[in-house]
Amino acid sequence: MNVRVYFDNHFIGTIPYSTIAWLRGYCRKNGYKTSWDPQEQKLQVHTAASEREVQIFLDKEARQHKHSHDIIGKIQSLLKGGGIAVGDCTEERITGTDLNIQISVKEKEVLESPFVDIICSIPPLKVKFGNALKSVNPSSFDYFIHLGEDQGQIQSILQLECQLPRWLNDKEKEEKMDQMAMELAEAILSFIHDDLPESSYLFEGMMLFQSASSVHSYPENHTDHSHDQRRIQASTIQAEVIFDYQVKVLLDRKQVLVDGNFVIKNSGNQTLNKPVICLKAHPAELIRLRAPILPPDLIETYGTQSGEGPVGWQYVDKDWQTNVQEKGEYWVTPIHQTHIPPNERLLLPNVRLIISQNEERTPAIVQGIVFFPDVHKRFQSSNQIRISW
Repeated sequence: MNVRVYFDNHFIGTIPYSTIAWLRGYCRKNGYKTSWDPQEQKLQVHTAASEREVQIFLDKEARQHKHSHDIIGKIQSLLKGGGIAVGDCTEERITGTDLNIQISVKEKEVLESPFVDIICSIPPLKVKFGNALKSVNPSSFDYFIHLGEDQGQIQSILQLECQLPRWLNDKEKEEKMDQMAMELAEAILSFIHDDLPESSYLFEGMMLFQSASSVHSYPENHTDHSHDQRRIQASTIQAEVIFDYQVKVLLDRKQVLVDGNFVIKNSGNQTLNKPVICLKAHPAELIRLRAPILPPDLIETYGTQSGEGPVGWQYVDKDWQTNVQEKGEYWVTPIHQTHIPPNERLLLPNVRLIISQNEERTPAIVQGIVFFPDVHKRFQSSNQIRISW
């Protein structure tokens, strides 16, 4: 006689009656709960994560944004499918669950691909969620993970600010958000499962796969034509980006000076045009940038003149100081139309960073990203500036 087996209330198949005791013992040793219904002749298996709870909420501004509601719905659905209890809360009423997640979606003009700014409330959360992201190795977005300004938090609060390029059409945005939701949910599940027995996680995945494979089938004559559709691309768009710098420690040892150049080398075989650079500093209040960069409204007055007009570097936005104060981001681009031929380099020269030490001796980090809007490409610097006290 066979009995039916359910995994988190989903039917996954049947097993011989004689194996029930063995399966219940296996589940018990690996952190699962089981229940046997003799009348219905079915066995219920509950995931080891069924008692874990995640609260997800939108920040006040994001509540007015349709995309924020879309992505939070996708992530909630994926977490529930992974056996996690998902609840709702608000920014004003955060409860003591395993993890509280605040999500928002914003659109950026100068952005080539999706980006997620990840802010963690406490250091252990940054380490653990950072490891979860590394295990997932997301391909649909780049990310920057760091600690929030309020270091007095005792609850695990994870802020996910998802940034989308504004130039994407609605269908492309929907596809990107679906991919981002999938990989973010996978990282959250990895975070939750990190302290569960590894064998139980594998068993859970096996059960889910078995359930899925019983639903989906493919015709016997199904053929993969993906190899026929691959084409060799003759052109290569590629760039190498590095900080070339040296560090000087001041006598009081509470400040350091970082002097150098931000170097962009065209390592492809196509000319690259007018880059847009984002230098992201954290913590923003401890890092000041000094470089030959002009605000847009001062170019005509103070810009270096050439036969073709002003040359040099400028901030992208008139309100560039707001970006620096709120996000620690310096967005700069050449004043003139700039071309970087293959194997040639472009420098943002004479960059000076003045980095101060605070009482908490917080490490200072500066990362660099280069965007080429005309070809929708972005390249992250192969190194970063990091000062630890």
